[in-house]
Amino acid sequence: MIDFQAEQNFYSKKFHFSYSGFNKLLFAPSAFYKHYILNQREDKMEQHLIEGSLLHCLLLEEDKFHEKYVVSPVNLPGDSIKNVVDKVFIRALVKGHTDLSLEENEFDILDILKEINLYQSLKTDAQRVEKVITDASISYYNFLTTKGDKAVIDEETLNKVKGYAEIVRSNEKITGLLNIGGSFSMSEVPFVMDTQYDFGLRGIVDNVNIDHTNKVIYINDLKTSGKLLQDFPETIEYYKYWLQAAVYCRLVRANYGLSNYKIKFHFIVVDKLTQCYAFEVSTVTLNSWMDRLDEIMKIADYHYTNRKFDLPYEYEVGNVIL
Repeated sequence: MIDFQAEQNFYSKKFHFSYSGFNKLLFAPSAFYKHYILNQREDKMEQHLIEGSLLHCLLLEEDKFHEKYVVSPVNLPGDSIKNVVDKVFIRALVKGHTDLSLEENEFDILDILKEINLYQSLKTDAQRVEKVITDASISYYNFLTTKGDKAVIDEETLNKVKGYAEIVRSNEKITGLLNIGGSFSMSEVPFVMDTQYDFGLRGIVDNVNIDHTNKVIYINDLKTSGKLLQDFPETIEYYKYWLQAAVYCRLVRANYGLSNYKIKFHFIVVDKLTQCYAFEVSTVTLNSWMDRLDEIMKIADYHYTNRKFDLPYEYEVGNVIL
C-alpha cells in the first residue's frame, strides 16, 4: 500500500544513495521502500556486519570504541527476573529516572511483581525485593541504562575481533597501505556528492591514504569473511562489493579532485582461518565496475523518478521472459 505522506516526506529533501541503498533497491524495491521511505528499519545486524564494523573501529578509531559499542553482561539473570528488570527499565525511561539504580526503583519492582503475580506468596515486601536484587540483575540493569544507541557485542565477539585487529597490525604491507596516523591518511571518512540525477551519492569510506609524492590515492576497505581467502572473488560478486568499491572511488574523486592522481583500491580481508590479505583491484577491473555503477544509477533513477518500488527493474519493464 502506498503511503503518500511518507513519500511526501521522503521526496521533500534530496536523497543520497549509499551502497546499502543501491543493494536494497536491486534486491527488492519494496524492501527499499519499507526501509528508506516508511522508515521501518530492522534493528538486528547480521553477525558478519557487526564483526566488520567492530574491526573498523578497533583498527581505525579505537578511541571511539566506548562511544559506539557496549559489551553485554556475561551472566544474565533468569528469565523471570530479567522480565522484571526489563519492565523496571521501561518505566524508568518513561519517567526519566534512568539515573537511579535498580535498588532505588524498589516501588516499581514491587508494583511489577504484583502485576505479574510473582513472589506474592512471600510474607514481606523486603523478601520480594531481595529476590529481584541480585548481582546479575544489577549488572543487567546497569547495562540497559548505559547502552543507549550503542551496538551490543558479547565478550566472545570482542575477543575474536581483537585478534583480527592484531593480525592486521602485524602485517607490514597492510599497515603501510592504511598508514594510520599519517599526515594524509584518514579513516571512517563520510562523503556526499551530487550526480546528474535528482539523487546524490553518499558513503563512509574505511580508509583513504593519499601519497602526494607518487600521486596515488589509496582507498582501503576492511572485510571479515566466514569463508576462505580463495572464495573472496566470488564474495565480491555475491554481496556486490564491486558496487561499494565503485561508489567509494567516485565519492573520493568528487570530493578530493586530484584528477591526475591514480586510484588504487584494496579490499583488506581477514578470513575464517584468520588469514589476512590485501586484494588489489586492477585499473581495468575498477573501470569496469565504474561502468556497471553507471548502469545501476540509471536503474535507480527509473525507480526514484517514477516512484515505482513494487518490482525489480527488469520485471517492472517486462524484460524477463521464460
